Amino acid sequence: MKNRRWTAVGALAALLMIAPALRADGVDISVTPISGAAGSSVEVVGTVTNNTSNTVFLNGDTFSVTGPDLSLDDTDFFVNAPLSLDPSQSSGPFDIFTIDIGALAAPGVISPNFFSILGGSDGGASDVIGTVMFDVTVQGTAPVPEPSELLLLLFGIAQIGFWGPSLRAGRKKSRIA
Repeated sequence: MKNRRWTAVGALAALLMIAPALRADGVDISVTPISGAAGSSVEVVGTVTNNTSNTVFLNGDTFSVTGPDLSLDDTDFFVNAPLSLDPSQSSGPFDIFTIDIGALAAPGVISPNFFSILGGSDGGASDVIGTVMFDVTVQGTAPVPEPSELLLLLFGIAQIGFWGPSLRAGRKKSRIA
């Protein structure tokens, strides 16, 4: 009798451990590649598709961005996302969120970042029903010369042009003497 009880407890524990791995997300989220210069804002367009055989309600979101150089504004999701999706229905593309890239962000890829949709089978559910991982590419910018640097460069070229002939003439005189 003891062996059956321990076998049942072991089977139940194994089932509970593999259940999260068997659960598929209820919705699929896809977003456009995110790329922008330091100090810019990028509107991110996304599509949400219901992968279940039931209607799902899109009730909220949660997100995380890496480092102090990024911030995410999810207002677009609440304004543009459908309230629910029927089985196999897709939202079509819409502005899903905005990424603000800090002015001091170094060029390169910032990751990992994620955006998750909360919802479920009714308007009050708040389960994570879909997640998308994304990278943000910060574009490098070519340094722009300061106006004073250009003025100094032009002044230097003018000096060479002005003093160059007289210096050459002075050298010729010293060779003759």
